[in-house]
Amino acid sequence: MQRGSNYQNDTLVLGMSDLARLRRERPMVLTGGRGVFVFDEHGRDYIEAVSSFYCVALGYSDAELVEAATRQLRSLPMYPSASHRTVPVVLELAERLAAVAPIPNARVAFATTGSEANDNLIKFMWYGNGHAGEPERRKIISRRGSYHGSTALLTGLGGSEALQRSYGIPTGDFVYVSQPDWPASA
Repeated sequence: MQRGSNYQNDTLVLGMSDLARLRRERPMVLTGGRGVFVFDEHGRDYIEAVSSFYCVALGYSDAELVEAATRQLRSLPMYPSASHRTVPVVLELAERLAAVAPIPNARVAFATTGSEANDNLIKFMWYGNGHAGEPERRKIISRRGSYHGSTALLTGLGGSEALQRSYGIPTGDFVYVSQPDWPASA
């Protein structure tokens, strides 16, 4: 574990990071979590206020979730639900979610991250428009400066002109509107 001026990283690339800083300075390394807290390699605790980019809404190390994951790992550690194949727990969860969804005849598509979910939603929309005979219906309205995920498509949708230029992201299918900027006195 190198720190400070002796640290040299020529291997790891972390998204949304200053890459020059990452080469010379060890990133924060988190080694555990419980509830809303995460712990670094030095034992310091932090409140994890963004749920690991919104993917850990139920917190860390909940005993019931750990047990459910352990049962599944013993049964079938990994299997993608695609190509007309799935596993029992995916079927069960989809049925339970559809039953409580606030729309009739709800359909469920799972994703690993918010980025993947948003990307899939756009693909479903474009796919549906194409099969409805309207493939030109591709425009998406987004707020300038918003964040929807880290894929190339969502970096374009996010509305950060600097990131779009940096990565050469095509933005022709997006229409941007401003974000509300409420006065401090409101």
